[in-house]
Amino acid sequence: MPRQSKRKARQVTRNFRPERITARNDNQKSLLRAFHQSNTVLAVGPAGTGKTFLCATYAAEQLFNHQTARVVLARPTVGVSKTQGFLPGRLDQKLAPWARPLTDAIKKHISAKKYEEFILSKSLELCSIEHVRGLTFDDTILIIDEAQNTTPAEIKALLTRLGDDARVFICGDPDQSDIEGVNGLEVAMHAAVWVPGSELIRFSDDDVVRSEICKHWVKAFSAIGA
Repeated sequence: MPRQSKRKARQVTRNFRPERITARNDNQKSLLRAFHQSNTVLAVGPAGTGKTFLCATYAAEQLFNHQTARVVLARPTVGVSKTQGFLPGRLDQKLAPWARPLTDAIKKHISAKKYEEFILSKSLELCSIEHVRGLTFDDTILIIDEAQNTTPAEIKALLTRLGDDARVFICGDPDQSDIEGVNGLEVAMHAAVWVPGSELIRFSDDDVVRSEICKHWVKAFSAIGA
């Protein structure tokens, strides 16, 4: 690449700013408002409503703008169907497939290059839930995605890691739990009433924004109680 082109590429990288996050419906507006007003935000509802995307992109933007020191991504390693066995590689490589909905949103919003920089500097981390005990998350945004697939013990372990200047965003769909019995999302929703300033945003089938066909399928499964 010519020297001038390299210089221009570096300038573009330096001047890069994430696009403004915009809401596509009233509940998304409420969720974005809650991010600014509360340290504990629960976004609950069906697939395709933008819960994970908004949580991930807002947290990444806060990191990009130095409004938080760290973003920690926690997502239970529970699959929809039978397991494919243990994944090879380092711990972050093992967690990567589970965290992909979060990391894809972050890469899209702040660029893959900035994502890699944050990963290397440990300011963006993929959290192994089974190794979380004993940790403290200071000046951190903790995102717990697919919370309906955490156990009550796991959600308690995660939420009691929060330290000074920490915030937590909890996402999940109560109707898509892949574990038996009471799950961590249900426990967090009940316990949140005791947490001052916590906010619960409930999304409905009408809030699906992924695509029209996705909205139709979500409504179809709701109609048959599946």
